[in-house]
Amino acid sequence: MARALTIGEIARRLNWPNHVVEYLIRSRRIEPAFRAGNLRVFPETIIDQLRQERSCRKELVA
Repeated sequence: MARALTIGEIARRLNWPNHVVEYLIRSRRIEPAFRAGNLRVFPETIIDQLRQERSCRKELVA
């Protein structure tokens, strides 16, 4: 069973600052799987999606 992750947990797993994860989620308009109070909760699959988004951005900038 897949775990649900908050922005902070995603940032820790990727070893990225929270603001980078937040920026990618907002700029790509990635919707959370659900909300728990005011927390946005995402599926584990977002880890690979964000890695891919960031590597594509680095390729465009380089």
